[in-house]
Amino acid sequence: MVHLRRCLYAVCIALMASAAVGLATSPVAAAAKEKSSMTPEEKKARSKECSAEADKQGLHGKERHKFRAKCKRETSETKS
Repeated sequence: MVHLRRCLYAVCIALMASAAVGLATSPVAAAAKEKSSMTPEEKKARSKECSAEADKQGLHGKERHKFRAKCKRETSETKS
């Protein structure tokens, strides 16, 4: 019984370690690193542009938040 527990423990540790390595090297992790390619000044300027566009459209609340998030995301994707 003790031997079985040790084996299960070892298998669990191995699975968690492989999952951690997989997450660290996944395309999502790589995309997160690439996202920071814009300088803080560029991000601020883009945020202001998106806010101005939301103002033109008269957006408020959730709609404004969604629009600005999409606007900033699309710009960062086209820049890289």
